[in-house]
Amino acid sequence: TAIGDGRIFITGGYDAGSAMIKVTAEGGAFKVEELFTTRECNSQTHPPIIADGYLYVNSNSNSARDGMICMSLDGKLMWKTQSNPWFERGGHIMIDGLIVNQEGDKGNLRLIEPSPEGYKEIAQAHYLESKQAWAPQAFSEGKLIIRDQKTMMCLDLVNP
Repeated sequence: TAIGDGRIFITGGYDAGSAMIKVTAEGGAFKVEELFTTRECNSQTHPPIIADGYLYVNSNSNSARDGMICMSLDGKLMWKTQSNPWFERGGHIMIDGLIVNQEGDKGNLRLIEPSPEGYKEIAQAHYLESKQAWAPQAFSEGKLIIRDQKTMMCLDLVNP
């Protein structure tokens, strides 16, 4: 995930952890500096969302069950939901300043206000039945596309 100012946040599952690097041009070549590494974030499937200087990501892989986490851009863990909710490998998207996060093992959608102070859920709804709702979401012109291994749905968020 490109952060700005040459910074890139890299995360992965399978106990890979995460790192923030900075890429700069110097003397006709590129220089890469490692700003920090952390084991606090292990996103196996989806990149983080950046909101107001914080990273929001589902930190879940084969060995990590951290749920959704919030991390500062210098690597400080602000909070994690762990198993309440877990989110598994579900996708998430930022829409009008709010995060729509899907529980990958249940299909539930949760509307979340991003805040480094803690997890702030506004609402939730159930749409998909699969235990593998891992796909990325898409949003355009008021329509949210969600899917799992069996079903794809278009939700009208403007005229429900």
